[in-house]
Amino acid sequence: MQGKVKEGTVVIPSPSPGDRWVTLRIKGSRVKVKPPTTPEALRFSISVKVDAEVTEITGELNLLDLPTSRRIERGLASGVGREIQAAVNKAQSLQADIFGFGDLVRRKSPRVWREVAGRWEEAFSRAEVLIEVQPRLREVGLISESPR
Repeated sequence: MQGKVKEGTVVIPSPSPGDRWVTLRIKGSRVKVKPPTTPEALRFSISVKVDAEVTEITGELNLLDLPTSRRIERGLASGVGREIQAAVNKAQSLQADIFGFGDLVRRKSPRVWREVAGRWEEAFSRAEVLIEVQPRLREVGLISESPR
């Protein structure tokens, strides 16, 4: 959650029937983290805007079909959200604030920080983390039909 992911690959189930996959390459992202406003309910909100392009399709898909593109975007959002949630869950289980949430609270919510600073590792491990992913497919018009 350091602000950006420059590149990466996400593989999601294809919206077409059967055991098919769509591979997407993340072209860029922007991450915003809102710190908690009260020490009683530590809740972080993570908003991720991610741009990706389709790099591989198994099966046939018309990427110019808006409902198909939207299903791929939803799959991308779900896949990225799961990856982020898994990383957060692991860090919380280890009481390891590898994302710098404590620094964010200290800077943006000093009143909350004063309440939790002495027990930050434990407080972090119990914090609620809400994740919202806003996906966008790019360069879809460059692929008009799946290879056969």
